[in-house]
Amino acid sequence: MRRFIVNKCFIDTNILVYFSYGKSDFHQRSKDKLKELTKSYQLFISNQVILEYINTITNEKVFKENAISIKEAVENIDLFLTFIELTSIQADYQRLRGNLLKTDIPRSKLFDMNIYATMIENQIDTILTVNMKDFELFKDIKVIDIEGKA
Repeated sequence: MRRFIVNKCFIDTNILVYFSYGKSDFHQRSKDKLKELTKSYQLFISNQVILEYINTITNEKVFKENAISIKEAVENIDLFLTFIELTSIQADYQRLRGNLLKTDIPRSKLFDMNIYATMIENQIDTILTVNMKDFELFKDIKVIDIEGKA
């Protein structure tokens, strides 16, 4: 009997933001990379990514006149969820606690650590991001950027 191995890839918030923001240099590359990955990976995001996305893309201080409404952001999330799955399990507190106590993690990396813990809980070993450095502390996952560099 043939066994199929499902490749799973977590999508970082910044990929979705650039996918949505047409004036970014990363806009087309994000779209292309997501399209490419759908051919060989099962894609995932978490509730944290959804909230980070909405918080970022609606921020008038960041996007000025290009910020979108919460309604539009939610519509975008609905679109993303047509080809990206929502993780079924969120990060376990005990895993987070263990990571916090065993590593000297900077405060600025707490949300990245939560993404990492969510990935582990959902048996996802790959993440697509624009900021590879955000995940360099986590040696047991594969980090790829929109150029395909690992």
